[in-house]
Amino acid sequence: MKIFSLFSRPSLKPSWAFTPRGTIWRLFAATSGELIIEARDQDAKRTAFFALDGDTGIPCWQDLVLDEPWWIGIEDVSGGVLLLHKFASPDMPQHQGIIAIELRTGKVLWSNNELTYWFAHENSVFAHRMMFDKRVASELDLQTGQSIREFGEDFESSLFHRREEAARANQNGLQFPEMAEFEDVDPRISGIMKRDLPTAEIQGNIEYALINNVVLVNYYVPSRESDDEGPSLDNHFKILDIDNKRVLFSDTIFHNARAAVPDSFFVRNGMVYYIKDQKTLTAIRLSQ
Repeated sequence: MKIFSLFSRPSLKPSWAFTPRGTIWRLFAATSGELIIEARDQDAKRTAFFALDGDTGIPCWQDLVLDEPWWIGIEDVSGGVLLLHKFASPDMPQHQGIIAIELRTGKVLWSNNELTYWFAHENSVFAHRMMFDKRVASELDLQTGQSIREFGEDFESSLFHRREEAARANQNGLQFPEMAEFEDVDPRISGIMKRDLPTAEIQGNIEYALINNVVLVNYYVPSRESDDEGPSLDNHFKILDIDNKRVLFSDTIFHNARAAVPDSFFVRNGMVYYIKDQKTLTAIRLSQ
């Protein structure tokens, strides 16, 4: 039976891939199943947003560009609404302004240029603004942007628990990699890593996630190429079968990185997602 499974189990392949115009700057996984992409075209100073079905990769809508095409970005997704931010000014990193997009259709529901987004909880958006020498917060209706109430200067402590609940809700159903310390992980996991990874070459940490009997691994090794800017790293991703001691999938996520960046992949509902070359969102179903 062991020999049969060894030869009958196929190697994994990407289930789908999606490449928008520009660089994928941010990816957000909505709890309702959609994947939201923020893609930036540096040359055209253009930012476009895409909503994909997380299972199929089919766009719910795509290439949404707003009146402000560059100084804009994803803030959050809550209750079927995508929330974007603007900036106080182009040369300042401070967020100011909120735009609410219906996640199902890509339609703009409302906008507010004065408030700065804080968090969303249930059917409300909580935002703040400066008033002379103090900062105050407001609760807005998520669907309409209408003001529900305002809070005094102690709003951070009074709303702390709701903000914590919102943060936990955003992580619901998502699994991110953790750092592998060989002396602490299951010997089966450390054993297959030592067998199938170039451990002597790896720079920085090995990150992994265990899904049933497979281990998803992310690591960096020195690039074989060099340039005038100095040494660089290649980011590798592998899926390893613990029971059958096989490499089920292998890919180079990014070439010539200047630093090892954590969290190169995540898992939801039996699918693993990663961004290849900062341009292509790739999905693999682990139960192929």
